Amino acid sequence: DWLVEVVDVFNMSIRSVYLAVQFVDKYMKKKLVKRSSLQLVGATCLHIASKCEDVAYIGAEDLTVCADNVYSSVDVLLKEEEILNDLDFNLSSATVLDFVVLYLEYRPHKANQEVCWLSKYLSELTLQEYDLSVFARPSKVAAACISWALRCLGLPNWDPWLSAVSGYHWRSIESLYGKVCAMHHKVNEKQNRLLVIKQRYLKEERMNVAYVNCHSNEEDVVSQDSA
Repeated sequence: DWLVEVVDVFNMSIRSVYLAVQFVDKYMKKKLVKRSSLQLVGATCLHIASKCEDVAYIGAEDLTVCADNVYSSVDVLLKEEEILNDLDFNLSSATVLDFVVLYLEYRPHKANQEVCWLSKYLSELTLQEYDLSVFARPSKVAAACISWALRCLGLPNWDPWLSAVSGYHWRSIESLYGKVCAMHHKVNEKQNRLLVIKQRYLKEERMNVAYVNCHSNEEDVVSQDSA
């Protein structure tokens, strides 16, 4: 939530958050991180990701201010050196967003921009779900997000165009589709406190797609040609 909020405040590329989350996960596979240091790690990974993605990257001083000065800009720079070395400077990685954008380029119903925005909304929500952001292939998660977005908007949730462009059949993404469905329901629960992403998509510029209702009680429509 905090990373997305920072990106919104500084008008950064949302892809920087996807990269930052990947960097955090890769780093934490190698190093034990105390809870008190987690925000510093996240901020530093966003600093690194911004250098890869944004025209004008977010500075260490800005990140320090955003975190109410719980760490210094020097702490960010020192942590940056440590993380880059631990990652062997391997910073190139595909994200769920990349595949969502790619797949949607080939959709037959391009006039329906809600599909695009709802798919992006769902893909951002996956950043808060460990199973979807770490263990699953981004290409499969993207297909599941688009499939669920189509379903929510009253369209067939899986048909030949999506199978052709993704290279997957329905059965191979069905379990992820269920997780995306559950995630979408969870974000609308009253006790959910992670609201920054939802608030981003309650805006007119993103067609208010966070208001779109879930339709999990109705039978999914799957084309036999792509099942």
